[in-house]
Amino acid sequence: MKKKVLGISIGGVILIAIVIGGIMLQKQANEKKKIAMTQQDITAIETATTKDGELYTEVTALFDEKEEFLNKEITPVMIKEAKDNLLKKQTEIETLKREYSKKINASVADDNIQLLQKKIVLASNKLEIQTEINDLFSSKESAIEGHTIKKELPITIDLTKEKITAVMEKVTENKKLKGKWQEAIDSILKNATEQVEQEEKIKKLINDSFDGNIPKETI
Repeated sequence: MKKKVLGISIGGVILIAIVIGGIMLQKQANEKKKIAMTQQDITAIETATTKDGELYTEVTALFDEKEEFLNKEITPVMIKEAKDNLLKKQTEIETLKREYSKKINASVADDNIQLLQKKIVLASNKLEIQTEINDLFSSKESAIEGHTIKKELPITIDLTKEKITAVMEKVTENKKLKGKWQEAIDSILKNATEQVEQEEKIKKLINDSFDGNIPKETI
């Protein structure tokens, strides 16, 4: 009788071990499946942030084809939308990395996102400077719009060298602002400075020609 009980006990233990083993194998299989699906999500983000990808295209659309000048249709809203969409994907990656730690590889997606974030910052900085430069002129036309440059526009009545210098400093302090875009900006600011200097000379000539409100006598 004892042998029979012992046999049943051993059989029960074996059965339990088999059940537990099956559960563990199923759990491992489910875990691997989740990791594989997560890696697919990461790969999808990689694709979206590489050339011709949805996010990559959205960011590069802020610039012209050569990415030297801004898209002439660019707006702060376009920049914000691109920034928000990129941040959303970055948040997704960070969440997955915390959950699966070293079980997934997100290095390429991380690098792609960082590169696109730098492009967005560059576009934002350029647009800010362009807006300030266009405000230096009284014309309804823009001094710079896309790659179209109109540096001979008339300046505003109250423009001073100090205002021009403030814009110049923003350009020179940012080492990322260079190339043909910077050359165009420099030429526009140079023209604005020359106009201010010309106005100063005219005012001086007028002031030198009067003694108060009375014209000075000339010999």
